[in-house]
Order: sequence, then C-alpha cells, then structure tokens
Amino acid sequence: MRASRARPCTRALLAACLRAGFSPRLGQEAPRITSALGLVAAGLGVALVPDSMRRMTMEGVAYRPLAGTAPVAVLAIVLRRDLRSAAARNFLALARRQAGLALPLRRSAAAPPARPASAPR
Repeated sequence: MRASRARPCTRALLAACLRAGFSPRLGQEAPRITSALGLVAAGLGVALVPDSMRRMTMEGVAYRPLAGTAPVAVLAIVLRRDLRSAAARNFLALARRQAGLALPLRRSAAAPPARPASAPR
C-alpha cells in the first residue's frame, strides 16, 4: 500500500517507522484490530496496536512496548448539537476528565444551547 492512499493512522505509523530508520513491508491490512491480532496469532506477521489491547489475550500473541516515543492518535468526540442525553453529557465529562481537559465544549455559531440536565427529553 502506498502511504498516499493509506488512512491517516496508517500514514502516521509509516512515518514513525521511517523516523525509526526502517520501512515496513506491508502485507495484509486488517479491517479491525482484533483481525490483526488473529493474523499475528496465525504467524502471518506483526501489528502495531494501542497499549490498551494488552488486555485482550490470545494464544500465540505477545505484546511488546515500543522503544522511544510512541505514535499518538488524535481523537475527537462527536455529539448531537443539542446534547439532550444525560448519558452523552456524562460520557463527555468523563472523557474530558480522563484527557485532562478543562476547556469548554466548542460549538459552531449556529449550534443551539444545550438543555439543562433536568430538562425533559
């Protein structure tokens, strides 16, 4: 696969490999991380996966930390503009706390204000 046609995450991983001094030989691209782990378990290669995947144990798969600075993935949370759901508001608050963010939620100029937590649905 050429880096120009790869997904942004794949491009970031390829760039990290180049910075580390090697160009990986890409074979089968897995549509999901669990598929990649299955390919590794079958002896068909290696995969770069988030550290959180260590909890998923699979016979034949060993997790090893990367040396140096690991690639970073930028994530975004997508919510309805009116943010009616208490579950969505709670999830957003939890995610922001875990990420250490104290900034207010960014809204477009056309976005209506969020309803108070006690407003009926």
